Amino acid sequence: MKKLKYSKSLLFSLIYSLIGLISLLGIMKDSPINSDYFFLGILICLPIDFISSALLFTNGISVWLVLFIQIITFFVLWKIVTKIFSHIEKN
Repeated sequence: MKKLKYSKSLLFSLIYSLIGLISLLGIMKDSPINSDYFFLGILICLPIDFISSALLFTNGISVWLVLFIQIITFFVLWKIVTKIFSHIEKN
């Protein structure tokens, strides 16, 4: 049961983080996937993309820094979602 909790939280965190990462990379001017439709993904994933999007809009940071920040936020989100899932299973 514990393994299922970790796999569910990992899958949810991975999908949510990847949507945010693709959206962040899509709004960068020098990105090959540049489009105006990626703002919808930014709005959906704003809680985890807040730091990256703020740095992106103010400083125009590089792709590697966005990727590094998103990896850190993925692990933080995974820890939070795992705690939420374990709390739900207790009740």
